[in-house]
Amino acid sequence: MPKQGSGKAGYLSENDIQLPWSTQAQKLVAQHDRRSLASVALTWLDETPRSTDGDDVGLFEEVQEELNERRMLYEQLRDEEGTAGRSRVVRAMQEDWRDGLTYRQVAQLDMQHFEAKGTGRSWTAFRAELPSSAAVASSAQIFTAFRDSFGAYHPHYLHLSTLTAPTPLTVLRLQLLPSPSLTSRSTSSFPPPIFLLHLPLTPYLLLPTSLPSSLRPLILQALSTSLTSSASSVTLTKLDLEGKDWKALREVLVERKSAVGEWRKVRGEEGREVDGGGVLVPQARRKVVQDPTRLPPPTLNAAGVPSLPQPGAGADRARKRRRLEEVNSVFGTSASRAEQAQQGGELPKLERLDYSISLPYPSEPSFPSPDAPFDSLTHPPFLMRLEGSHVLSGLRALVVGGLTEVEPEAEGEKENLGARNGDGRKERARRTPGLPSWLGEVASEGVNRLSLGRRRDGTVGRI
Repeated sequence: MPKQGSGKAGYLSENDIQLPWSTQAQKLVAQHDRRSLASVALTWLDETPRSTDGDDVGLFEEVQEELNERRMLYEQLRDEEGTAGRSRVVRAMQEDWRDGLTYRQVAQLDMQHFEAKGTGRSWTAFRAELPSSAAVASSAQIFTAFRDSFGAYHPHYLHLSTLTAPTPLTVLRLQLLPSPSLTSRSTSSFPPPIFLLHLPLTPYLLLPTSLPSSLRPLILQALSTSLTSSASSVTLTKLDLEGKDWKALREVLVERKSAVGEWRKVRGEEGREVDGGGVLVPQARRKVVQDPTRLPPPTLNAAGVPSLPQPGAGADRARKRRRLEEVNSVFGTSASRAEQAQQGGELPKLERLDYSISLPYPSEPSFPSPDAPFDSLTHPPFLMRLEGSHVLSGLRALVVGGLTEVEPEAEGEKENLGARNGDGRKERARRTPGLPSWLGEVASEGVNRLSLGRRRDGTVGRI
């Protein structure tokens, strides 16, 4: 087994120090089952160098034969059925690595448990404020730059692992050392490791929420100089995004919205950006709200013809509520309830709407044939301006009404309805699909000028 060597000042290479089989190492091994330990042992057998003194061919063959026997033993323990037999793997590992495990082997055990079951700690999201010309460094570049930068503050051992399934993630396992002059026989326990999670090719990081206050500025400073390929440092901004499931947090950071996967944001902040949102709660604790606007699939009646379900009153209320939310987000809401009641919610806050439109009318004297393709190059866009409270309130009513118009009822039909009801209640007017009548009052007033809407005094509002 490799012994302690002289590494670069500030950090230690993966085989500099071996940890004895202490209580901490036994607890780490106890986190794995039989198959997991046997798989790790097979990996270590292939990675551990087996050297012999001199050119004795017989001794080399003896070492290789012993190595093959140990490999067959671990393969048999890994492929056995059942869950028992973990103690046999532990005894075999203690015999093969009686001098202890290196930092790299301890990190591999810890990382395998982290990838399989995650950790119980809470994570906090950070974002690097990268300039427009900066490029995010690769995982290997971040590993090297962080090792060199943090080595000036504290002796440590750093292990890099890149996870590809189920989601890409770069994990830096930081192990602090109490003193740079430790020996394998004088140390049996070390501080718990610190995991630093980075989303590849993104400026996002996940750091432990319980990070010691003395180490937080040092780690942030080292990361700020490691995320870019250039030598300049960047600012790390803490986001209001925390949780215990790093897989869910990763999805939130990538999609930039909270309503992704199995997570949401509380306090009614669904759909907003993550930067100013609330904390996350798992799916098991969230309140499931049925959407009344979603209809069940069609069913077959007695004749075998599919019958489509009709929306009920709950669906109509949900559609009206969503239309009102859309109107308030586009046109704005009143300053207060009193003002809203006074105005009746009819007048929007916008003074005018400007946009460009490219149409053959009114630039051409006549419409082209229906099969003729429309060329936007020959019809340059012109400015459309919707101005005036009468026009904007009509647009607001159009959105609220959902492209429906009240259908007037005939006098005879009203009498029949009243006779049929018999209770004197007023029937609501039916709403039919269609555009409002004021939208059809569009007239041309010359090149690049239209009129839309008609005031109560008979004059026409201009665009």
